Amino acid sequence: MAELGPITPTEAKKLLPAINHDSFLRDRNLNLQEHYWRLNLKTLCSYVWPENTEQMMEKHLAGSCTFWMSLPHGSTTKSVPKPLIEYFSNTYLRELLRLFPNALILAAGGKARDRLRRLGVDYEHCWAFTRPGCNRREAHESRAAAGKALAPAMNHRSIRGEEGEWR
Repeated sequence: MAELGPITPTEAKKLLPAINHDSFLRDRNLNLQEHYWRLNLKTLCSYVWPENTEQMMEKHLAGSCTFWMSLPHGSTTKSVPKPLIEYFSNTYLRELLRLFPNALILAAGGKARDRLRRLGVDYEHCWAFTRPGCNRREAHESRAAAGKALAPAMNHRSIRGEEGEWR
């Protein structure tokens, strides 16, 4: 996701540009504006894991991190300078993706899609989990299609160990 959504007051207190997600859903009020993207992510995951969706999200997504770049006060993500995007993509994103050569990558939204396209990596795509447009019919349909496309690989025994852990 190019932009995850608003940084919450708790996240804003952290000094480092990363948040470790110990949970994507547990102890979250999904009715709050700062968490609506989590509900959209849960919808996509319900197509990947139709049974035990929340438990599978905890197993496979908890422990992941969100990174962001600091922008000058009042800036929007529409005005991120191209050199910053290129620096982040080439210094961090490209190197991170090299660590996982067989990863399934989902580009959620146009900015994420464009950044991955510039790096020349393969990915599935869906509409963004956040505004604008995240609640349009086409957005819901794209998340359903992406979830269904990812489900066979995510649930295939050959990419998981005996205990169901990722290799």
